Amino acid sequence: MSKAFLWDNLLEYIDGQSVIPILGSELLVSRRDGRDVMVHRYVAERLAEVFGIASNDLPEDDTLNFVVCRFLDDPKNRREEIYPAINRIIKNGALTVPEPLRKLARIRHFKLFITTAFDSLLEQALAQERPKDVSPTRVLTYCPNDPEDLERDWRETQGQIVYHLLGKVSASADYVITEEDTLEYIYGMQKEQPEILFDELKGSHLLIIGSSFPDWLARFFIRIAKGDRLFSRNRPQSEIVVDRRVYGQREDKNLVLFLEHFSYGTKIFAEGGAIEFVNELSERYEKRHPPGEAAVPLPAVAPKAGVPQQSPLIFLSYASEDLEAAKKIRDALAQLGWDVWFDKRKLEGGDHFGQKIEEGINACALFSPIISANTQRRKEGYFRKECLIASDRLRLISERETWVIPIAIDETLEKGADIPEIFVKRELQWLRLGAGTPTSEFTKRMTDLFRDERKRQRGMK
Repeated sequence: MSKAFLWDNLLEYIDGQSVIPILGSELLVSRRDGRDVMVHRYVAERLAEVFGIASNDLPEDDTLNFVVCRFLDDPKNRREEIYPAINRIIKNGALTVPEPLRKLARIRHFKLFITTAFDSLLEQALAQERPKDVSPTRVLTYCPNDPEDLERDWRETQGQIVYHLLGKVSASADYVITEEDTLEYIYGMQKEQPEILFDELKGSHLLIIGSSFPDWLARFFIRIAKGDRLFSRNRPQSEIVVDRRVYGQREDKNLVLFLEHFSYGTKIFAEGGAIEFVNELSERYEKRHPPGEAAVPLPAVAPKAGVPQQSPLIFLSYASEDLEAAKKIRDALAQLGWDVWFDKRKLEGGDHFGQKIEEGINACALFSPIISANTQRRKEGYFRKECLIASDRLRLISERETWVIPIAIDETLEKGADIPEIFVKRELQWLRLGAGTPTSEFTKRMTDLFRDERKRQRGMK
């Protein structure tokens, strides 16, 4: 994949809010005493001073793990002493917020940030770039015995979320400081996962920047995050890895070989390190979205006095096998202001299934069948029924009106598609969203249709 193509795809995914950034220690370059320092190395050096450990031979990588192991070499020393000492170092360190974190915080299409660091510098970056009174930040933490999780409607809440995947600094032993801690956290994720978070990881594109994971952990982390064989060509989501272990002098050739040959969806950014990548991402994003622009272009039609606000309803019809793609489309439409008829949410206990479907189709402002190889194979089922009900209503609607918008989520072609004949005769304009990932064309069209429908509702058209 060419560099330009990689950037174009990544920015489209970011615009569609289907990218989750996973940030690591390589980005944590802070100013201390007039010099740039890597935060984890700074913590390790200060910890060595506190415990009287020689720091003249500290390794460049895994420095904190090395200092902790030196401390525990003395059987009289207790592990519990380390955590409050690190907590004090972080609180008293007067570390400046790293510029790469500030640049990432300015990318307002990022709502969920995952960090493998235990400090609060990412939260500080968000506070500086997205004032709390406008965009509050919620902080969640993974702990093997009590993992916090996202809320089901987290995309619809105000502000952004920072999830500390390997724990957050405190006076207790609730965060990773050694390789053994890392092993326990990863093992814990096999037994008790934050279900909603991992569902989001499986259904999103991952941007893994500066994690500095060892070879075994990098492979294992991508595997558990995606929930499927990495070699599978059926998974539409991808990962972009930006890490010194896959670039430059510290390149781990075995890891690179593995990712290139056995992880079909993983792309390696080999044009520079983590900070260089963030610099270029920030520059390209700001050209596309100048500072001050909203993350998603929300419809801005002022309501008439005395007219109640009611969002136009769009009915999504899909095969059950396409549920994950349908969720992405639903979430993108909800961000644009649409009230989305989505059977997993709209049907309540005791409702008559068929009756509710018919009512929804007859009441909606738009009907969007999600077309795929799965719907082509489906010879019967509610997807077929919903399309037939919609075709009956379409016959009563003027050919000049837009009411049905098919959305293809794979390579299924209009010609020969197994859809009602009237859909074909009307020569409907399809939208194409690979695996349900929104595009700028989709966002613009659905925003325009939303505004038109709002005007119609208020008698302005």
